[in-house]
Amino acid sequence: MTREDFIDYGILQKIFFLNVKSTILLFVVAYILFIYVPRRIFPQKYTGGGIENIISNIIYMLVFIELSVPLMVFLKIFNTFTFMSALIITKLFFVKFYEHKEIKSYLRDIKNRTMIAIFDFFDHYHEKIEEFKKRKKEAVFLYFKHLDYYQVFKKILIFAVFAHLVYILGYRCFIALANPLPDTSQFFEWVANLQQNILYADNKTAKADFYGISVFIFILRIFTHLDTIVLFNIYPLLLIIFLLLGVYFVLKRFSVSSLIALFTLLIYGSFLIGSPWNSFIATPIALTENPEIIRFFSFKIYQVPSSYLLQPHLYLENIAMTPLMRYFSGMAYEFSSAFYLLNLFYLIKSLDTGKTRYLFNYTFTLMLVFIFHGGGAIALIVPSIFIALHALLSGKLSISLLKRGFVAIFSAAILGNGWVLSVLKYGIPQDFGNAAPFLDRLFHTKQAIVQIATAGIEEVTISYLTWVHLFLVLSAIAFFLIARVYKKGFYFSSFLLIPLGFFVVYYAENIGFPKLVHPSRGAEYLFLSITIIIACYIKLFLWVPLKLLIKRYAKYIFMMLLYVALLFSAFVVEHYKNTDEYRKLINGVQYSDIPYFLYKIIRQNKPLTWTVVSYVQEYSKVLGKGYMVNTNEFIIQYNPLDKFLKIPTPKVYIFVEDIPHKYTGKDQWYYRWRKDIQDNLKHWIALYSAKHDNIKIFARSHLVTVYEIDNSGYIKNLERINREQHTSAAKTK
Repeated sequence: MTREDFIDYGILQKIFFLNVKSTILLFVVAYILFIYVPRRIFPQKYTGGGIENIISNIIYMLVFIELSVPLMVFLKIFNTFTFMSALIITKLFFVKFYEHKEIKSYLRDIKNRTMIAIFDFFDHYHEKIEEFKKRKKEAVFLYFKHLDYYQVFKKILIFAVFAHLVYILGYRCFIALANPLPDTSQFFEWVANLQQNILYADNKTAKADFYGISVFIFILRIFTHLDTIVLFNIYPLLLIIFLLLGVYFVLKRFSVSSLIALFTLLIYGSFLIGSPWNSFIATPIALTENPEIIRFFSFKIYQVPSSYLLQPHLYLENIAMTPLMRYFSGMAYEFSSAFYLLNLFYLIKSLDTGKTRYLFNYTFTLMLVFIFHGGGAIALIVPSIFIALHALLSGKLSISLLKRGFVAIFSAAILGNGWVLSVLKYGIPQDFGNAAPFLDRLFHTKQAIVQIATAGIEEVTISYLTWVHLFLVLSAIAFFLIARVYKKGFYFSSFLLIPLGFFVVYYAENIGFPKLVHPSRGAEYLFLSITIIIACYIKLFLWVPLKLLIKRYAKYIFMMLLYVALLFSAFVVEHYKNTDEYRKLINGVQYSDIPYFLYKIIRQNKPLTWTVVSYVQEYSKVLGKGYMVNTNEFIIQYNPLDKFLKIPTPKVYIFVEDIPHKYTGKDQWYYRWRKDIQDNLKHWIALYSAKHDNIKIFARSHLVTVYEIDNSGYIKNLERINREQHTSAAKTK
């Protein structure tokens, strides 16, 4: 498969400019919706400053959206007006019960201040404009006056690192319009249902499922007015940015250094997620019923059979790129992972300080984990238990705090699992997937039965263990013991329990426990956990020696090293985005040409006046906009020699793959003969063109040709038949 087969460079520039323009709009709306608005709605006393303030407000707004929107949709009352009304009511609630003000006097005060400001401006608008300019000039002057060269280069460095990481992790978002993964179609479908005020739809692919990601995209769709074809490819950029912000914030609080946090973040994004070099840690996995057994004292550890290593392409699955693939696809499980370190940070702060504000944020982050994908809570279980036991042994866990903690967890579990109500209608899901495989066994689902019936005996999914894994575990233990004797022993040592706890989750089957998380899903949590260990190494073996040797100049040298590391990442490190394996994933499910041309069709036609003939991926994209007929069914059901094409829409668009795509689909037999189907479709078009003159080429690229049929003749024929029937019925009467 050549590169031209899965990326059409002839149309790439148009897709790039469309996505960049849409991304700018998305970022502006996201800033207003998730930072500007919540700062004016929710109390800001305990949101912290800087990045913590940004993260707190994003969390508050996400909680508000994910709780209020599904409820309003369920009650079939959602629209922009009711959503804005809910925001206003929420603000008035805080005015009344938090700020302890009378609502009437508050509203009267706003009215008076607004009217005075308006009249004052128009009475002295020249002076007001000049005063505004003067204030801004003074603010800029004072800002730069107190900004030394170190601060300037530090801010440039922070921006450069974030921009670099967003680029290498979100590269696909700018150059594709195709579905990144097969699962994406169901979210298209759900967003279309939400637009019809339908929360749980019988026609939805997954039925009982987590609705967090669909509600999130739905709100973005409402306020950006971007078509979902574009939005579904660029919204993962928001996930990636929030993920990086969260990791940076937690590492900064742990290492007590923004530069150490930034260095660790660079390694995390560039190496652990974005580079093939990460295979040293996320080693291949194997499904086997006869693992090798390594005896370590009285323990037994399962290892991948050595015979599998001789034929890795047959027995081993490479999962190293899976986290990147799922992050740039914006999957629900990955949204949950973005709250992983934040949730554990707020748990540690709650136990260390006992402050309610940290407990609130712990509750909200746990709630969002449940809302986006409850499988993310499984990754939190063991680290959270380790931290709680550590707090108990350290005398940090009082009876009062324990009670409040249980209330927090119970509230998060109840409010974060509203999707479970759909189980009452559709029953328990029969395949919990790789995010929560032990639930298949717990509930005896169809997937668990199939696995046992297929294998005959129980199989285990184990990672190939290397010295790197043992080194990481021993490092975490050593750093934990070192942190215990530090002046804030509980606080800093608790962070080391995060990787230790998740190692138990990730290597559960290797050490004989039931599979808690499939390694292909757990890899991203593994990478997040390892950042704590990396930060320790940087602090103890780079930062501390520099401080001891050159003291006051340490921060300057360290920042220079960080600049060098950034350049090394940009020009030396091999990143997935430059590999053929990555390029195949860009349009792995479908060509971007098809959704791009579909986007043009949607823009140029009135809703519900057209039909597309294509494969199943387009079904969810046209819901509520137009109609769709599957290619194979179209060839079978419609005769090209008939006088009319009996599809009751004025326009019909037929998508033909000039180079048939390689995607085979899941449980869809007709994909297997895709080339034959495309040849039959071309033959159908040739026969139709020979007998009709209402067909033309609507769009063409290197890979795809779209034909447009002016079907208005059939519509007029239907109208004529309808009139004759009415006339005949009237005469009969």
